[in-house]
Amino acid sequence: MGYRFSDIVDIPEIQGLMENLYRASGIPCGIIEVDGQILVATGWQDICTRFHRAHPETAALCRESDAFMKQHLPQGCRLPVCGFFEYRCKNGMIDIALPIIIDGRHLANLFLGQFFYSPPDENFFVRQARRHGFDEDRYLEALRAVPIFSREKVKNILGFQVHLVNLLVGMGGQRLEQIRVAEENEQVLARLEEAQRISRLGSWDWNLVTGEFHCSPQAFRNLGLNPESFVPTYRSLLTKVPSEDRELVKRSIDQAFQTGNVWIEHRIIRPDGNVRYLLEQGEVVYDDNRKPLRMLGTCHDITEQKQVEIALLESEQRLQNILDNSNALIYLKGLDGRYMFVNSFFEKLFGQNRGQVVGKSDFDLFPADQAEVFRANDSAVLSLDAPLQFEEAVPQTEGVHTYLSVKFPLHSNAGQTYAICGIATDISERKEAEELVHEALALAEEASENVHAVFKAVADGLIVTDFNRRVALINRSAERLLGIRPEQAVNRALAEAVESEELRKQIEAAFLDDDDGRPMDFVLPREDGRGTVVVQARSAAVLSPHQGKGSVITILRDVTRERELDRMKNDFISTAAHELRTPLTSVLGFSQVLLHAADYGIGDPKQQRELLGHIVEKASSLKTIIDELFDLSRVQSGQLLSVNREPSDICGLLRQIVDSYRKAYSSHRFDLALPDLCPIVLIDKKKMIQVMENLLSNAIKFSPVSSTVKISGEVRGRLFQFTIEDQGVGMTAEQIERVFDKFYRGDASNSAVGGLGLGMSIVKSIIEGHDGRIWVESEPARGTRVIFTLSLVTS
Repeated sequence: MGYRFSDIVDIPEIQGLMENLYRASGIPCGIIEVDGQILVATGWQDICTRFHRAHPETAALCRESDAFMKQHLPQGCRLPVCGFFEYRCKNGMIDIALPIIIDGRHLANLFLGQFFYSPPDENFFVRQARRHGFDEDRYLEALRAVPIFSREKVKNILGFQVHLVNLLVGMGGQRLEQIRVAEENEQVLARLEEAQRISRLGSWDWNLVTGEFHCSPQAFRNLGLNPESFVPTYRSLLTKVPSEDRELVKRSIDQAFQTGNVWIEHRIIRPDGNVRYLLEQGEVVYDDNRKPLRMLGTCHDITEQKQVEIALLESEQRLQNILDNSNALIYLKGLDGRYMFVNSFFEKLFGQNRGQVVGKSDFDLFPADQAEVFRANDSAVLSLDAPLQFEEAVPQTEGVHTYLSVKFPLHSNAGQTYAICGIATDISERKEAEELVHEALALAEEASENVHAVFKAVADGLIVTDFNRRVALINRSAERLLGIRPEQAVNRALAEAVESEELRKQIEAAFLDDDDGRPMDFVLPREDGRGTVVVQARSAAVLSPHQGKGSVITILRDVTRERELDRMKNDFISTAAHELRTPLTSVLGFSQVLLHAADYGIGDPKQQRELLGHIVEKASSLKTIIDELFDLSRVQSGQLLSVNREPSDICGLLRQIVDSYRKAYSSHRFDLALPDLCPIVLIDKKKMIQVMENLLSNAIKFSPVSSTVKISGEVRGRLFQFTIEDQGVGMTAEQIERVFDKFYRGDASNSAVGGLGLGMSIVKSIIEGHDGRIWVESEPARGTRVIFTLSLVTS
């Protein structure tokens, strides 16, 4: 607690006392606070007031003297035995200081001074006057006016002053205690006021004798009234109570005079129209004759609490309505298993009202075996202290129903379990539906597996694109044709999964119903990177029964072979027309010449025979072409070529054929190598001649002039192997693979070697008709070897 000496004593009273003392003793004195503030001054001499305390330098010396006690008072405020300090100030005057210490604090000093015990040394003061610039005469005049006292007189005065200081200290202590008590009371009142404000608990005091009514600030705040403008009385306060509550308040007050206490909840209406709830509690004070004198009480603003209570009641009512209108069984059971609450559905279902059920256990309501199940499930919930779900069979009038029961523990605010709540829903129909659904799902899964098996087994590629343009399904054939893996396609956007822009456009057209339904061909690189394949795509939208177009199915077929056959057929038709026209033109031309020989000047029979020879030669070429076409027709229709085999000398036949070719084709060399002992084989001589002529013709066609054609035969086990080898242009691996295809020609250009592209196909059919085998070995620019085998005649 911070305070000054002037705060706890009456300074004017002390000033008057000190002045009376000065008049009696003639000794100047004063009281100065420790900070230098002069509180009391009596009899001070002119030398101090007009000179020492007026000049800055000497005034500083006076302040040093005033502060002497503060600087030299021993630690702990212990004084000398005499109770005072005596010293000479720096301005040459005698000073006696009595410290005033209250409650352990040095607050002020009582000074006696401005006198001498003996005449002063005037030379000292002359020097001081000159040093500080004083008027020397007036200064010395003031000096001579300073009184001189004996030590005995000063001692007597000091005795009085010591008693005076002790009296001031006692009075200051008492005053200080009063201030301390007053401050504590103010603090208590402030804390009480703050507590009332925080708790909204006001207080009131009604003097029943005078009618005066005192309200605390918080009571005014609770009422919404201004204490400066509103005078509280019983009648004025009663006007703030709504008329619906006013009679209740009056009855409660009247009863309080008899019972000695009052307790009532009522509403008040504030001036701003706001309605608040107050709880009034009080006691009556009686005199010795039990006559009421006062009524003391409190008014507590419980508006928020009442609002919570009202909201809680409304919430409970809403909850009750919800529970009673629910189609689920809802109930509460105590820890002893007895029902505490059931909803209306429970009452209707089991034909018992709430009053008949509450307080009973499952054993009172259901068969024992079923009650045991219910109780066991309840125990499991309480044991785990957690919600659990059960399927419980509940007996009803029309039979046993299955209920899905959710049970959970209820806890108090302290965390203690006090009940178990159950909510049960009849799932009997759902259980039956689930069984039907399980059966349907099993059938659907089986059907789905079958569909997937068929889907994957289809040779053609299949792609299913959903409405969001994402690949839903793709089979292995489609993966192989498009060169993608399943993880690159399924559930991917169509633009990410399918590189072919043509295919994407066709699928999109099917979604937009902008597709005429015709298949489309597009070219893709082969999976192994060697060449390309031609794929035919056909897309169709699949309609959803509820949402229209649901997806698009695309079928992919590898039509590379078909398109190649189409190309070769076209080439064949063009080539056949050319091959037939050339000899036919010669036949017609030579026939015209012979028919009009005279016109052409050809009368020589030799010339005529030569022309006829050309006609016969070209007619033979036509016959060969026609024979090949007939053979092709049989092969195309699935018929084997007619082969009439008989034992033959194959070596003699080969020599005969090779000799004829040596004569006809002198531009090439023919090297024939046969075994000395030639075996007998079963062959159709005409067909075999056709084979050899075709192979030899090819060797000559595709070999340069002067090159050698090697023909050889050898026995290999039970087979006779023939080899025709040329030194021609050779063949690529692709050409070898297709050399026996119908209509295939290695070079179909107009500048290529003539032929229909049927020879090797017919040769293969003839050899296979003899139960033989034929194959080709070749490399580009290194010639070609055609090898076939025939069976030997066994004994």
